[in-house]
Amino acid sequence: MSQTLYAPTNGSGKSIALIIGSTRTPRVGPTICTYVHSVLAPKLVGCPYTLQLVDLAEWNLPLFNETIMPAQLPANDPTPGYTHDLSKAWSREIRKYDAIIFVTPQYNWGIPAALKNAIDFLYHEWANKPAIVITYGGRGGDKVRDQLVQVLTGVHMNVVSVRPGLALGRNVAASVTDGKLVDGQEEQWTKAGIAGQIIAAWDEMVAMLEKPKEEGKEAK
Repeated sequence: MSQTLYAPTNGSGKSIALIIGSTRTPRVGPTICTYVHSVLAPKLVGCPYTLQLVDLAEWNLPLFNETIMPAQLPANDPTPGYTHDLSKAWSREIRKYDAIIFVTPQYNWGIPAALKNAIDFLYHEWANKPAIVITYGGRGGDKVRDQLVQVLTGVHMNVVSVRPGLALGRNVAASVTDGKLVDGQEEQWTKAGIAGQIIAAWDEMVAMLEKPKEEGKEAK
C-alpha cells in the first residue's frame, strides 16, 4: 500500500517513505505532499534512493490493539512477534525504508491521532532512521512539530534540524474543507523560503543516510 514517486535506474537499494499523516475526508495532506514532491523533484534527478508515498488512510490501522509492547519484540526481527496480520504488514512496510518524511497537520495543538497510533504500533522499525518533520496548519503547526519531534526521538529516530512549517493562514478553513490549496498558496510558501527549507531538510537527511553506520546502530 504505497506508491512509487521516484525510482532510480541504478540505485543504492535504499528507500525513503513520504508519509501522509492525515486520514480524514476531505483533506489537504495529499496535496501538500504533492507540493513537497515537486520541490524535491530537482534533488531526485540522479538520486540513488527510491521515494515512496505511504498514505495512512489506505492502511486504516485500528486503534492500537496488540497484545505485546512493540519495544519487547526482538530488535533484529520484530515482525513475527505481532499478533495481527495488519500489524505484521505495517511492520514489514516501515522496515523497507531507510528514512522517513512525515507530513502532518496540527489538530488542536497536537499530533493527529491516526499518525500517533501508526507510530505506536511499532518500535524497532523506526529506530536509528533519519526523519524529516514537515507540518502545516493556520500558523504552520509549530505545536505538532515539537510534539512529533519528541515522539520520534522517543523511538530513537534521528530527526533533522530543519523542520518546515507550512502556514495556511486565512486560507486554512477553505483548504481543510475542500482538500485543496487556494490559488497562489504554493507561490507564497516558496517566497517565504519554505521550498528552501524542504531542500535543506532533504540534504541533511541524505547526509545522515550516507554517513557510515556505527556498529550496533543498523536501522532495522
